[in-house]
Amino acid sequence: LLTGTCSGPIVINRKNITLQSNTAAMIEGTGKDTITVTGPVRLSLKGIVVKRGNNGINATAGAQLVLTNTQVVSNSAMGILLTGASSATLSAVATNSNGVNGLDAEGSSSVVVNGAYQSNNNGVFGVNINGSSSFTLSQSQVSVSGNILGIQIGTSASAFISDPATSINASNNATTGLTIVSGAHMVDFGGTITTTGNGIHGVSVDSKAGLDLDAAGTLNSSHNAQD
Repeated sequence: LLTGTCSGPIVINRKNITLQSNTAAMIEGTGKDTITVTGPVRLSLKGIVVKRGNNGINATAGAQLVLTNTQVVSNSAMGILLTGASSATLSAVATNSNGVNGLDAEGSSSVVVNGAYQSNNNGVFGVNINGSSSFTLSQSQVSVSGNILGIQIGTSASAFISDPATSINASNNATTGLTIVSGAHMVDFGGTITTTGNGIHGVSVDSKAGLDLDAAGTLNSSHNAQD
């Protein structure tokens, strides 16, 4: 149980651990990666604010993250970085105002979102799923705005909207709301995708990528500067 402001960095590499807020808990990275999780261990965060690091949370080599009611904000590079077949399960999570990407999954990593998730006002991507990684949304409401580019599913990655209760709102980003590119694929099985007010395109599907709208999946795209 954590209370108040705790100074990082924190490195977890041997045992599963849960860090839970007792009273207004915050972990600050002081310029280094605030939390690093390495190897097949699980970190659960509950009610914690992770901020002012290089990367907020850096998970690698099969690490597992379970984040609930957690904010990863104001880090100089990535909010959450997953590499090396790592995974993250997010519920009531925000990755806002980070210097590069709010959420970045690389190297066959996986992200599952249950419930609310927002990634706003990041320096480049709100969400970047790349390098054969996956992004699965279930009973979730995803909001991505104020970034240079909202959501990118790229380089043989995959994304799956699993139910009608799930929605993505990728609006008011400087360039494109949703990009699917370089052999990536996204399937919307009954959910709703909304892209409005973006500076270039609402949705861009390029370079052998694909977007399937199945089971009455809905795409609403309007008031974008170009397509």
